[in-house]
Amino acid sequence: MPYKFNPFTSTLDYYESGNSTVATANIKQDIAPSETPDGSRVEFTVPDEYLTGSIQVFLNGQAETYFSETSSTTITFDTAPLTGDVIRFSYAIITP
Repeated sequence: MPYKFNPFTSTLDYYESGNSTVATANIKQDIAPSETPDGSRVEFTVPDEYLTGSIQVFLNGQAETYFSETSSTTITFDTAPLTGDVIRFSYAIITP
């Protein structure tokens, strides 16, 4: 596994052959999507390009599992969130 959590910096460090850090993955939390839920929209954009597989999605404060990662900046819900629903993301971004 090339990523290791660094407890001193609260980041994920990326390693290649050996122990030299190549990049750091910073954790972003409680990030709102660019779009507003309207009851019909299923695709939402994350403001940063995130590390694939690192995204956590929260709908009205509850962890959501019924979505897919459409790209490194977009998620698609299986069912459209309703008007007034609150969507938040937590994810890792790579910083060289």
